[in-house]
Amino acid sequence: MFLTIVHYLHVLSGIVWAGGSILFGLVVLPALVRSGGPAAAATWPSLSRLAGPVMGSAGGLVMLTGIVRAVAGGRITGWGDLWSGYAFWVLVAFLLIGAAEASGGPTRRKIGALTADMTAFNREAPAVVRRDALIHLFVVLAVTGIMVGFGFGWI
Repeated sequence: MFLTIVHYLHVLSGIVWAGGSILFGLVVLPALVRSGGPAAAATWPSLSRLAGPVMGSAGGLVMLTGIVRAVAGGRITGWGDLWSGYAFWVLVAFLLIGAAEASGGPTRRKIGALTADMTAFNREAPAVVRRDALIHLFVVLAVTGIMVGFGFGWI
């Protein structure tokens, strides 16, 4: 029962994190940039305050439950298993999600700082948002591929 709950939380947090990453990267942040400086400055504080904890928590929970699944599910039972193909791909997924999460914080801070200067916002925000969207889209697609590989027994 414990492993079922952990698996459920892993899948649920993965859906929230991946879906949120794609929605924010491809829809919300580009729309914010297109809305222009004053509208972005008015919207950004509440958007960041509400979305940041949800996305950060989902990303952290998917990583934590992934580790618990690997250990409690018996795929990694000791130090020797860390050299298996399965452990390698778990580590790759973990590092990819960690890199995306590490990109999200600085992006949010940069966008927040840019909203104080509308000229700088209009000049720099599109590139900042585009970079973050590409990182998150790549990570979501790569990690989804790894998880599909696990599900089909390819890995």
